[in-house]
Amino acid sequence: MNFQKTKGEKSGEVTPPLAARVKFLRNERGLTLRDLSERSGASYSNLSKVETGKLSPTFDTMERIAKGLGVSISDLLVFGNAKEETGRMAITRKGQGIVHETHAYTYQALCNDVTSKTIVPLLVTVHAQEMKDFGDLLSHEGEEVLFVLEGQIEVQTAVYDPVVLNPGDCIFFDSTMGHACLTKGISDATVFWVHSASAPE
Repeated sequence: MNFQKTKGEKSGEVTPPLAARVKFLRNERGLTLRDLSERSGASYSNLSKVETGKLSPTFDTMERIAKGLGVSISDLLVFGNAKEETGRMAITRKGQGIVHETHAYTYQALCNDVTSKTIVPLLVTVHAQEMKDFGDLLSHEGEEVLFVLEGQIEVQTAVYDPVVLNPGDCIFFDSTMGHACLTKGISDATVFWVHSASAPE
């Protein structure tokens, strides 16, 4: 995986691309951290930690931040020279996605050089083995499709009984329903994960 980062203010420090992107979009809109906190529902403290790279937000937190900034989640995950014209196409070579790590998942965002996508394609490595490793169920706008590439996962939701999926299995669910994905084997699982992006307000 390609951990693309930018230089921080102190010598030797690097800023994760998501942190730099959030700060750039906030400053571009003339918002303070407190403004963004009020607009997104995320705490001032957590937003400050996100922008300094000290906190890796979960996907539902990224959704709230994107909504507070008035952009889609796909725009939040765009880095570099993005394309907005019609007839768009983007290719991500193996291992070249933008990496974002949380305690439960490692996301590799794919095809990031196209803005305002209605879907967000991700290659996800699932680390969490139990709900105590994961935390609360996630819930956010949109719909999701998971296709298991390697390993075995268990999808837990707030409505249905847990379901175990093996390589080649696929699942669809509404993102507004509380959900979590756990690895069931002794090693991590790999999933191709597609999330529908909500349009900015």
